[in-house]
Amino acid sequence: MKKLLCAILITGTLFLCSCDTSRAGVSKEIDATATSAIAEQVVEAKVDEFYDDYASYYTPVEYQRMVEDYTGSFGGIGITMVENEGEVTVYNILDDTPAADSDISIGDVIIGVDGISLEGKGSTEAQSLIRGPVGEEVTLQLRKASDNSVYEETLERETITEETVSSVTLSAYPGTVYMHISSFTETTSSDFAAHYNKLLNQGEIENLILDLRSNGGGNFYACIAIGEYFVPLNEMVVSEKTSSGSEEHRSSSGQLNGLNVIVLQNAYTASASEVLIGALKDKADATLIGTTTYGKGITQSIVMLESGSGHRYTRSIYYTPSGFSLNGIGLEPDILVEDPADTTYDDYFSLDPAKNPHLQAALNYLFPDGPPSAEESSDGTTTDDTNSGEASTGETTGEN
Repeated sequence: MKKLLCAILITGTLFLCSCDTSRAGVSKEIDATATSAIAEQVVEAKVDEFYDDYASYYTPVEYQRMVEDYTGSFGGIGITMVENEGEVTVYNILDDTPAADSDISIGDVIIGVDGISLEGKGSTEAQSLIRGPVGEEVTLQLRKASDNSVYEETLERETITEETVSSVTLSAYPGTVYMHISSFTETTSSDFAAHYNKLLNQGEIENLILDLRSNGGGNFYACIAIGEYFVPLNEMVVSEKTSSGSEEHRSSSGQLNGLNVIVLQNAYTASASEVLIGALKDKADATLIGTTTYGKGITQSIVMLESGSGHRYTRSIYYTPSGFSLNGIGLEPDILVEDPADTTYDDYFSLDPAKNPHLQAALNYLFPDGPPSAEESSDGTTTDDTNSGEASTGETTGEN
């Protein structure tokens, strides 16, 4: 029915535009681009009117951008965004990308791209403008979160390849590992297992510090698959309520239940991340450190239309195993740690506790008397040849 509605709206709009053109006289050329743009505006307006607060209409180009998210390779600058109070805000920066080498910081607001204002637009529109051919430049107009000053950054697009999981053993703290999940894609759960098994080969794991700060979500089923490792066999990971009924997602694993889990979170931890945190809190007795999460307690579906465009609509409301609906509320931390002011990207995700107060709080909680061994490196960490010693970041939706 929704596809039919969009098709009728497009057809009707094109018909009206054709009639107007014929009345103007045969000597006037038809502007097909303008006609198509008007059709898209009408459809988008109707989607906003008939669906829900999270409903969106995507042009073929915008829809293609979302497909790129799942393939994990595209031309961009390495940032992820969230719509916050009507503004497009940077909430993550991918390591070793043009954005990581710039003055862009987490929390900065993108107010324009190549001179095109983002006022009244969302992260989808911003994403479409920022992405493009590798090797070409894009200029962002931004507002600093720290002092509201306006500045510009011109960056050359590079091929962005997404890696959503990174990990490291904290050698100064026996049995303790750090894992960062930047977003949830189709491969995140298998990547998580591979990273965990690799860490386990380095030594026994008793404590897992799981960093989900600035993880805006992604694939719903990937976060469930990870949650199943921690939730006891046959117990609930998450439940959904849809217009057609309810559905429970239960654990088929439970292999890591009993592991001591510490979750790092912030105000940009959202959606699928909150699904996982809710399961870890209710069923694995995880300790949450940071600030209250974003509070997006719904799931969404994206449908491709015959024209190559698409639309997004709310599919369900989800509930944590305890039955809590976090939508518009978020998950509160057990230990409050505010984001530091004027922090850099490198310091925010640093494995040096002196630079990273969230990590420091986690280690203080696990080891109140400090590191048990005096024999440690300057930053308290050790890495293998495949680890940079810092958590890499990325995201499936909103990354550029």
